[in-house]
Amino acid sequence: MGPDITALFREASRLRLDVHLGSGKGTPKVVTYADSPAAYQVPAGWDLADATDRLPAAHAAARPHVVRVLRAIDVEKENNGGRIDKALDVAAGMILETGDPDQVWDTLTRVLCETGSERAEVSA
Repeated sequence: MGPDITALFREASRLRLDVHLGSGKGTPKVVTYADSPAAYQVPAGWDLADATDRLPAAHAAARPHVVRVLRAIDVEKENNGGRIDKALDVAAGMILETGDPDQVWDTLTRVLCETGSERAEVSA
């Protein structure tokens, strides 16, 4: 693969997006589906380097709630001194995968509370 398509797939992979090349006309855009991961659709004949440059803005426009939470996670990573970076990275990955920050936080909170309860029972 050429460097342009490699860069496009790398950036899309970081954002947990499938890439569909050569579909439709117009400009590249992120499309979300109910039954599968979101996809970055790049029109046929589009300059792939330009499509890569447009990917972050297209992702932010299609999934603003996800991007808002990811930015908050980045701020927290800067502020926590590295103590919980791995946990925040896991949460960010789950949010990108599901596209549903509220469900991720609810699930993580429930699991952590259950784990805390189990520890309390064991120590008692």
